[in-house]
Amino acid sequence: TKIEALFVPKQGEKIRRYGGGNGDTAVRTALKGESTRVIESGATSCETPVPSLWQQWHYDYGIFTVLTTPIFSLQNEKLVKERNEVKLDGHTSECYLLDGHTCLQILDPVSRKILFVRAPPESFIIQVGEAAEILSNGKLCSTIHSVSRPVERTNSSRETFVVFLQPAWNKTLSVSGLPVATCTREIDSDHGIDKVDDEVNSLAYEIQIMVPPLSARLKEGMTFADFSRVTTKQYYGGNGLQSNVKS
Repeated sequence: TKIEALFVPKQGEKIRRYGGGNGDTAVRTALKGESTRVIESGATSCETPVPSLWQQWHYDYGIFTVLTTPIFSLQNEKLVKERNEVKLDGHTSECYLLDGHTCLQILDPVSRKILFVRAPPESFIIQVGEAAEILSNGKLCSTIHSVSRPVERTNSSRETFVVFLQPAWNKTLSVSGLPVATCTREIDSDHGIDKVDDEVNSLAYEIQIMVPPLSARLKEGMTFADFSRVTTKQYYGGNGLQSNVKS
């Protein structure tokens, strides 16, 4: 069993690819306060987003999210005549997608491209949540991500086992040690609204404005319970930015 770690690099830092072992594991370790920035080495670029999403763009707000490599169930349906009745016979088969694709996709803040994440079977994907970013004063970075739906397999489902690790509900959070860019979730200080003039930058901008920035959800001295309540309300509440988005 391998662990595939998935974080975002610092602004301006290149994403490095690492080989070794079975060839797809990417790991860089933080030593004595050095910022940890790791990305799964099998990520591949996607210039345009998949129009249909199983899960909309968001940041995880806990500490870590641990997921198993997803299994996809394909529903093969056919009509069967039985005693003068026509019934729908559903046969389900489970499989992994080719090339280890997980349908998990991230937005790289440096290249502003959407990257598809690959992971070998029977491995884990570890995502860093915003609570880890807050508690580490920005040494760990949360990654904005979504789950795409294969457009050619409308009758498929995606199954994964997820464990959410989070602080105690009464844990007090502080914004004093966080970089300004972390709170505002700026893509790049040189690319404001008037400078988004190409398809890649425009796509990244659209994703970022759809997700409420950390500064809109986190206040000094807020408990994790309050932070999670505000975050879920802004994401999915009646007036949430994603409450009316349907896949």
